[in-house]
Amino acid sequence: MTDELDRDLLLEFAKAEQPLKSKEFTTNVMRETQILGNRKKRSLWLYGLVLLALCILFAGPLVKLGTMFAIGFISPLVSFENPWLATLTMPVNNIASIVVAMLIGGRFIWKKASQ
Repeated sequence: MTDELDRDLLLEFAKAEQPLKSKEFTTNVMRETQILGNRKKRSLWLYGLVLLALCILFAGPLVKLGTMFAIGFISPLVSFENPWLATLTMPVNNIASIVVAMLIGGRFIWKKASQ
C-alpha cells in the first residue's frame, strides 16, 4: 500500500457523524466485498446462460452455414472427364485453394509493406 491517503476516502470519513470502531468497520467492508463478489458470480452465470441459449438457438443455422461453405469450398474450378485426373488435381482445383493462396499472398504483402 502507498503512504498517501486517498482524498475521497478521507472525505467519506469526514462526512461520517460518528467514528466506527475498527471491528465494525472491518465487518462492514468485508460484508460489502462479499456482496460484490456474489453479484459478480451471478452476473457471470447469467452471461453464461445467455451465451448457452444463443448457441442453442443459432446452432442449426450455423451448421447449415458451415456446410454450405464446406460444399462451396470443395467445388472444382475446372471439370475433368477423367476421374483420376480430377482426383489428382482436387487439392489445387477448388475454391479453397484460391482463398488460401490469397491469404498467404496477403500476408506476404503485409509483411513486406510493414518493414
